[in-house]
Amino acid sequence: MISFRTRNESIASAVSICAILMLIGTAAWYWMPLPSVQGFQSRSYSKQLASANNSTTDVQNERVKLESDILPFLWEGLPDKVAPAALAKVNDLAKQRALKVVAFRPQKPSEVKGLTQVVFGVTVDGSFPNTVQFIKDLEQPGLKLAVSTVQIASADQASDRVTGTVNIVAYIKGATKPVSRGDKNVKKS
Repeated sequence: MISFRTRNESIASAVSICAILMLIGTAAWYWMPLPSVQGFQSRSYSKQLASANNSTTDVQNERVKLESDILPFLWEGLPDKVAPAALAKVNDLAKQRALKVVAFRPQKPSEVKGLTQVVFGVTVDGSFPNTVQFIKDLEQPGLKLAVSTVQIASADQASDRVTGTVNIVAYIKGATKPVSRGDKNVKKS
């Protein structure tokens, strides 16, 4: 049946052998169990899930650390209670530097990413070196105030007297806005 004696027989025999091998290979492929795709996917998903859980835990730990670092710089209470305390601190610093507080103007509080931001406009009058030192003093961590803008103008050309306008910011954690006077008389339906 398979014979390699003549040239015609050897070509036919080679084709027959190739056909038999292809048939055996196809049968083996058909009956051979394939690995489960779900097993590969579940291992991959579990690795991704473990990695995501680790990343989430790391981010939460970093957030807690940053919040504890920021906490000493935040005020407690309502904006109406922070303004007098800030004014007292500004007056104390101005007296230490022999400056006169000409104006202290609280601005409207605003919510910024979970913190209430209260801006105060402070105008002082005095010598230039004392005014610059006053601005440096305002940035002490214990005061819980941040300097946002500074303007210094010469008050008198013949001396070193200047007028300094400084915007300072107090950040309040967890402050709720107090009821305004007009809201007390409004009927709720």
